[in-house]
Amino acid sequence: MTLAKAPWVTFSDDDDTMEPDALEQLYALREGTDIVVGFTVLPEQRMAPDATIDDCRRAQISGKGIPPMPWAKLYRRSLMTPDIFDFPREIDGEEDMIMNIRLIFKTQLPPHFVYRCIYHFRRNTASVSHTKKSSIRHEEAFYRALTASIPKDVLPHYLPQIVGLKLNGLFPIAYSNSGSVADKDQPYMRTLRDEAKACGYKLSMKERVVLKSRCKLLLKVTGFGELLRRFINYRLSSLR
Repeated sequence: MTLAKAPWVTFSDDDDTMEPDALEQLYALREGTDIVVGFTVLPEQRMAPDATIDDCRRAQISGKGIPPMPWAKLYRRSLMTPDIFDFPREIDGEEDMIMNIRLIFKTQLPPHFVYRCIYHFRRNTASVSHTKKSSIRHEEAFYRALTASIPKDVLPHYLPQIVGLKLNGLFPIAYSNSGSVADKDQPYMRTLRDEAKACGYKLSMKERVVLKSRCKLLLKVTGFGELLRRFINYRLSSLR
């Protein structure tokens, strides 16, 4: 990034593709913002035209409305200071989410949006996203970095989105290592229960299972069901 000279930058993996006019579409909406967001898959809900920076920060943390990946986006280069890329070694494969959260808190301007699928993944079964194993230990490291990326004075304001994201990360672990999620006495699970209670988070049935159940079989079935739902939704959305 230190070699970049242009006022705007974008990211692309060498095994993916973009629409021929992808950068043109993003660049056309650069005025009045620091981040322009395109999509790999169109979201179920769009950001409101009058969305505030607070709305966008919530959407970025939760991943609902603003995808966590750096692709299909245009960033003002002046945002890209060295601290944006200072990641703990324990985090493997989710640095992009931390980067985007840091960036959305560095700007006071809501992003602009190009609601088109302008970036296309080529699925690679050897990539980090396909080979990394979820674990409670990884979740602990990841959320230490995530919460450290949000200013302390406003962190409680975004606790519901953080809790939702934490619960979302438990489903793969419940399927692959149900015993670790069944241990409700470990610090990570205790803290998550306290945070959910503190912010008045309304648990869905499946979230209640992963947060409170000690039954390994129930946890494994719930984890599998959620992963299957995500896979089906992804395949359907890619056909739209």
